[in-house]
Amino acid sequence: MRLLNQKGTNKKRLGTSIDKRDEIVLAKIEKGHFEADLVLGKKGKHEQAILTVVDIATRVAYVTKVRRDSVSVYKGMEHIIREIGEENIKNNNYR
Repeated sequence: MRLLNQKGTNKKRLGTSIDKRDEIVLAKIEKGHFEADLVLGKKGKHEQAILTVVDIATRVAYVTKVRRDSVSVYKGMEHIIREIGEENIKNNNYR
């Protein structure tokens, strides 16, 4: 589905809004709920990015440098999950 923003350009809807999080997540009192972001650098010779994963309650950040391709981002996420410990991650399905 595509939406038009106020400037009239196409904007892709990329899933459910984070506003639909469970109350426990919004209260920021329970560890183990994470947000992930990919910070893209300039396009160019090396095309690198930074993958960040932040615990919503504690604001502890895990950061790793990755290339701008899906395999590198996947491996970066696996690395961070191993560092956090899979048993410490809560599963939230925002549908």
